[in-house]
Amino acid sequence: MSHADPIVSGDSADPGILAGSATGNLQVSSTKIIFAFVALGLVAGLLGGMAVNQTHALFPVIEPEELKNTQGIYTPEQRALAYAAHLTADLKNLPTAIGLLGLIVAGTLGLAGFVVKRSSGSAVSGALTGAVAGAVLGAAAGALAIVVYQQLTGLNLLGADGQPDPLKTQAHAMAIHLPSWISIAIAASLAVAISWGKSLRNIGPTLTAAAGAVILAAVLYPTIAAVIFTGEDPGRIIPTGHFNQILWTVLNSVLLGLMLGRQRAHAIAAEQKSGT
Repeated sequence: MSHADPIVSGDSADPGILAGSATGNLQVSSTKIIFAFVALGLVAGLLGGMAVNQTHALFPVIEPEELKNTQGIYTPEQRALAYAAHLTADLKNLPTAIGLLGLIVAGTLGLAGFVVKRSSGSAVSGALTGAVAGAVLGAAAGALAIVVYQQLTGLNLLGADGQPDPLKTQAHAMAIHLPSWISIAIAASLAVAISWGKSLRNIGPTLTAAAGAVILAAVLYPTIAAVIFTGEDPGRIIPTGHFNQILWTVLNSVLLGLMLGRQRAHAIAAEQKSGT
C-alpha cells in the first residue's frame, strides 16, 4: 500500500476515522474499526438467522408410496426408505440454508472496508467476494455437516447417572457446527482481505482471528442455548427453534466481526506506527 493511501497516512483531505498518529487517536480509530465490524456482524447474524429459519425446511420430505398407510410402523426395508427420503430433503435444505447464511454473513462483513475507508470499490469487491465465497463454501459445508452428523449419530452422550453429560453434549454440538462456521469464517476472511486491498498472501492472521471466533462461539453457544432455550435442541446441524437459531447466528457473527475487527485494527495500528 502506498504512503498516499489515506487508510495508512491520513494525508487525504478526508482522512476518515484512521487519521492521526498520536496514541490517543490510534486508540479511538481502533475502537471505531472494531465497532464497525461488530455492528456488521450483528446485522449479518440477525438477517442470517431469519434466512435460516425460512429455508432450513424449504424442501419437504417426500414420502414414498410404500410408506403410506403404514401408520409409522415400518419394516427394516421401509425404515431405510424413510431415512433415504429425509436424507434427500436434508441434502437440499441444509446446503441451501447454510449457503444463504454464508452469503449473508461473509458478504456483510466484506462491507467493513467500505464502512471504514468510504470506498465504493471496497464495498463492491468485499461484499461480492464474501457473498460468492460464503454461498459456495457454505453450501459445501452444509453437505459435509450431514456426513459429520451421521458419523456422530448413536454416540452415547449420557453420563454415569444416566443423564445427558454436559461435556459430551457440548463436544457433540461443537463437532456438528464447526464445518458450517469454519467455511463461513474462511469466506469472511477472504472478503475482509479483498475489501482492504491487501494481498491474499498475508491472509494468515485474518484466518487465525476468524478461526478463533468460530471456536469460541462453538464453545459458548451450546452452554448458553441450554440455559436460555431449555426446550430446544442445540445439537442439530441447524439448531431447533426460531429464537435459538437467531442466537446461534448472532453469536457466531458478532464474535466473527469482533475478532476480525481486532485483527484489522491491530494491523492498521502497526502500519501507522511503522509508517508503511
